[in-house]
Amino acid sequence: MARLTKQQKATVFRAIQHLESVRDFLLDDRVAVCHVCSAHTTTDQYSRQIDERILCETEKHYGSDLCRLETALATLKSLDGLLG
Repeated sequence: MARLTKQQKATVFRAIQHLESVRDFLLDDRVAVCHVCSAHTTTDQYSRQIDERILCETEKHYGSDLCRLETALATLKSLDGLLG
């Protein structure tokens, strides 16, 4: 694999920093991630009065696509040895 230029390395490192910032925000206990549900089935769902959508909280640590964020970060960080 070819070595990256200094500018390309800096771009990769900035991307890693941005992804870590997003991860930290999303995984903060004060932030809830929700998806639209079709009907009320449990008490931990929320109704929005504006458009009457029913929102269900999404598990952030397992079983959702948010898990791929940590995998993407690990993949980019594993390139560190190849970056030169």
